[in-house]
Amino acid sequence: MKVSYISYYEGLDINGEVIFQGNGSHLVSAEKEEPSPHDVLAAINQYLIKGAKENNPAIAKIVIKGLFKL
Repeated sequence: MKVSYISYYEGLDINGEVIFQGNGSHLVSAEKEEPSPHDVLAAINQYLIKGAKENNPAIAKIVIKGLFKL
């Protein structure tokens, strides 16, 4: 099953200051018919942190501010 999401997130530095804001669309593929919310969030989080660090290596973590299923 494939599920599409759009997101808005902020990237934080090691001091917790917002240094990056981003949004995007994500396609999550799952072997199960209905993936658990935890699995979906983990997959999107990994995707977001990887992309955010490519744009700004100083990002220590991200905070997802909005996640919407399409």
